[in-house]
Amino acid sequence: VVAPNASNAVQMETPGNNGTESPVRFIYFGQFHSYYDFDFLVSAFLKLRQTKLSTELHFWGGGELSHIVERLAEKDDAIRLHGRFNEYDLRSLFNPHTDVFVLPSKPASAAEITSPIKLFEYMSYGVPVLAAEVGQVPEILEHGKTAYLYNPHDLDSLVSLMVWVVENVAERKAVGIRAREEQLNHHTWQKRAATLLRDIGSRVETGNLTRKA
Repeated sequence: VVAPNASNAVQMETPGNNGTESPVRFIYFGQFHSYYDFDFLVSAFLKLRQTKLSTELHFWGGGELSHIVERLAEKDDAIRLHGRFNEYDLRSLFNPHTDVFVLPSKPASAAEITSPIKLFEYMSYGVPVLAAEVGQVPEILEHGKTAYLYNPHDLDSLVSLMVWVVENVAERKAVGIRAREEQLNHHTWQKRAATLLRDIGSRVETGNLTRKA
């Protein structure tokens, strides 16, 4: 039996600043694994910066690809590295008025067969999510409703989507709110466990539960 991933809901602590004069920050937090395409993300951000100077790209975390992320960060002073973090400190670091979480899943990698916990953590903060259409992500999120999804093979389309996200403040905030509602209603550990138990129970009742060696 495989239990799909989920996350716990976090207590919202929205900063007092309404963010209207702050730069839009694209943010990744978590492990720097090989199933994330950081080079693709940074390339898109550098093209974005040609027209949208008041933007930043932030990385919180560490891991096997730390040296690659560090090298990529040298390409622009608007790319910031923050190192490892305590998850309990995260809620005070992000501003749903100005921030956008990014999930740069890499095609033809382990991301094709997983539902990343990071995705549900992103959703729980009420911050809009920009994610690659890889693996189970399009089954969990709906483009324009609960997230912004991009083609991981088309750099220019990602750049165009980033421009749109920067320019449409009210819409991206609404997307973040709807993503949090989706996470609370369907993707907490309690909700996922209840769904799994119901599914197992129905299969036992109908005799459709098989055991494999």
